[in-house]
Amino acid sequence: MVAGNVGFIKFYNCFMENGDYKLTPREWYFYSLLAARWSPFTNVAETTVSVISNVQKVFLDKSRPTRDKSNTWEQICNLESKGVIRLLEHIANDGGRCNYDQTLTISFMDLGGFQKITHKLVCASENPIELFFLSVLTRFTTLGFSHSVFSLSELFVCSESRVQEIVKEMKNKNLITYIVGKRFRKTDGQYASKTNTYFLNDQYVNKLKDNDITPNAPENDKQMDDIGDRSTKNNKFEDKITVFGEITMQEILKKKDHSNWGKKINKGGKDVGARINESDIDILLTLQQFEIEEGFCKKYLGILNSWVNNGDMDSSDIEKWIANYHNKMKVKRENWERKKKEESIVNAVVIDGEVLKLDKNNVGQIDFSKADEVYYFDDNELKKGDIMYLAGTHGVTDHMRTDAIAEYKKNVVLGNKLDIEIIENIRSTVKSKIE
Repeated sequence: MVAGNVGFIKFYNCFMENGDYKLTPREWYFYSLLAARWSPFTNVAETTVSVISNVQKVFLDKSRPTRDKSNTWEQICNLESKGVIRLLEHIANDGGRCNYDQTLTISFMDLGGFQKITHKLVCASENPIELFFLSVLTRFTTLGFSHSVFSLSELFVCSESRVQEIVKEMKNKNLITYIVGKRFRKTDGQYASKTNTYFLNDQYVNKLKDNDITPNAPENDKQMDDIGDRSTKNNKFEDKITVFGEITMQEILKKKDHSNWGKKINKGGKDVGARINESDIDILLTLQQFEIEEGFCKKYLGILNSWVNNGDMDSSDIEKWIANYHNKMKVKRENWERKKKEESIVNAVVIDGEVLKLDKNNVGQIDFSKADEVYYFDDNELKKGDIMYLAGTHGVTDHMRTDAIAEYKKNVVLGNKLDIEIIENIRSTVKSKIE
């Protein structure tokens, strides 16, 4: 799939939900290898078991490479049996010997809501579980993904100890971050902890450049700004949405310095801590979300919890302010995603077999009446215009039909919504010319 000039594969929401289409990390890994070979103009992927076996990193048996291919073929068949892909033909089996070099034509089922997984994110992972976890977290970029170690072990189909290892490794590689679940007192007086909340550390992932660095290669200051460093550069966060809108590191730190955290006021002849308000919660949660000055965050989150537990502050106020923060972040994120989607619309026409991507700079130079096909993106799906339906049939001369088709194609490329009103308007224009 393509959005703008950036390719992506679809991680359908149902891949992580209990049901017929739920995939294991290994199955998702092989699905991604197949989906990466999908063509937008044929709407299928064409590959061979040998090709997939050569690029996969799960089955590696140098002494018996044919075993790798049989295992790869088994994973492809698993995906077909789950109904997420469809093989137009199966490989030939001649006396028990499979032809792994036979071309496979694979179509992919539309399974509803999905997340876009880019090549950069795939390159950030080193094994199927890491790729699966990163893909899951792209769905929960604002509020995070809150699950127990046991729940994650079921999701990843591995042991709880393996989950802990994976989380630790991904945290050390700056792929993810998480908020430790708060301790609380249950009704029976015993203490317990809420589940951790995990986030994709996309400050790191978004800076991965194809073939430039690997997840194991620690980056120096010249390669990447460390968001945890108290930098005073004026560069805006790349693809970062904060509750304050678009903001620089310097501006965030200035807000922190002007907040009430750590401030003292004189009350009754005594120095006491300044009272915290909603804007102070906003800056603290922003610092925590982007892992800026972690020591500061840990200190004042602890103080905030003690105030609530000791009755120094009303817990309902804190809970309301935190909820407001997440709601504001949700709105900011939705607005940002809508803007990004508008900016990433790609349109194309096919003239004499040549695919021409169109934009506002060259759209006026195209003779749409000569276009064989028109492709455009709508809701992240590549679609083709239904030209003849629009032009109508009865009594329309070839010249009028050409005009209608050209007008239709131009509307598609310019991104205008072709609802029934626009269609009828073009048809009535054609009709008026021939009456």
